[in-house]
Amino acid sequence: MTDSLTVEEALDANRRERREFIRQWAEYVRTHPDEEWGRQVNTLVDAQLDAARRVADDRPNIEEIDSPLLDE
Repeated sequence: MTDSLTVEEALDANRRERREFIRQWAEYVRTHPDEEWGRQVNTLVDAQLDAARRVADDRPNIEEIDSPLLDE
């Protein structure tokens, strides 16, 4: 995004890019076997779930937080 774009123009450009990606993905799904693209989707979803679990595991417990605000 360049500085010369307005927020509305940037949002519109992003929307067009997303729609184009959806068209490309739909074409890929139509032209490739289910097993091939299904495996790819499973890999992506598994990676997202693993990342979410790591973030959840890294959060401190409220008892571990030393904050004067919590003493009130």
